Amino acid sequence: MAPIIQTRNADAQLLGSPDHLWAKDRNFAFEAYAASSESFTGETVLGIGNQRQNFSPEIYDFSSNILTIFQPGVYLFSYHSSFTMSGGVAGQVAVYLQQDPATGTFTTVLGTIQYVYLPANLNASMQCVIPLLVGINYRYRIAAIRTSGSGNVSTISQTTELSAILLFNNS
Repeated sequence: MAPIIQTRNADAQLLGSPDHLWAKDRNFAFEAYAASSESFTGETVLGIGNQRQNFSPEIYDFSSNILTIFQPGVYLFSYHSSFTMSGGVAGQVAVYLQQDPATGTFTTVLGTIQYVYLPANLNASMQCVIPLLVGINYRYRIAAIRTSGSGNVSTISQTTELSAILLFNNS
């Protein structure tokens, strides 16, 4: 797990060290992870049911594998997962961030699809880091689908993570 460090304050002033952050600047990070593995063949929402840290509950809410963001701004999202495929065959998985802009419908966020090649009987990992402009009450989740191969795809326990950091506040 990589540490989450806020390097700019709300006025976008560069801060030289985490020790120099004001108390309010330490409140912009969220991270959740999956404690167990899960298997799938079709499209699935990856289970990230364990919140590791939420320094700002007035900005972030997390429930049922969905991160809701209450404050508009530019956020840096990061998501990661490791996979394996059963059956001794190679395959591929697509992993992507889905967004619901407070409409009740999730769609794939453009530019977030990551393809992972899974060699036969070996593990493979992916990671995506992307800045996004977020509106009020936008919701996010990680989804995946097997795009080739015939075996069951499984996530590896404690490797699926989602984090968000507020970079710039639009309010």
